[in-house]
Amino acid sequence: MKRAVRIGFIDAIISSVSYGLYPLFAILLYNTGSSVSNSLFYRYLFAFLIYLYILKVHKKINLSVTVKEFIILFFVGISFAVSSIALFAALKYIDSGIACTIVFVYPVIVALIMTLFFHEKLTKTTVISIACAFLGVALLNYAGGMSTGGKFLGFLFSVCGAIMYAMYMIFVKTVKTIKHMQPEKVTFYVMLSGTVFYFICLRFGLDFQLLT
Repeated sequence: MKRAVRIGFIDAIISSVSYGLYPLFAILLYNTGSSVSNSLFYRYLFAFLIYLYILKVHKKINLSVTVKEFIILFFVGISFAVSSIALFAALKYIDSGIACTIVFVYPVIVALIMTLFFHEKLTKTTVISIACAFLGVALLNYAGGMSTGGKFLGFLFSVCGAIMYAMYMIFVKTVKTIKHMQPEKVTFYVMLSGTVFYFICLRFGLDFQLLT
């Protein structure tokens, strides 16, 4: 196995484990009385500051962008931020395992949109994967009793999170302005956009809660 492929696998594993753990921390924050927007504001703010330090001090990446690039990056970042707030909201109504499983259906949504609107070829493997994903979601919905009450609302939030994350992936892949931009720079502005978005959700800081 080539070194680049091995690194890719390791990065994917680390990413999956990290993404799978953060609902746990979300629930812990909820138990302290922190709201969805407040919890996510802390998450994005810390990520933004840490990433800023890494990119400027260690990698010394030039983070300058044009006004046009900034506007596009900001709205791309908003799609990512909305996916996060939808998932965190879902955790208030359904189990974290179910919520995350539904959100991780986003590759199916990406495949469908890329096929319908960008004329990408739909392979047999992709068709089978899409069918299995929809069957899995249907079984989760049935087994989890999510057709009524708060659980259904949690289901809808999870689906919204999957759709918005899929839109984020499509924007990054297809928007010419950022398509060939350094991934680190795109991620930095996504973190910045999310921080600003959640600050606005907190009524420009009026609803901000200090963690105890």
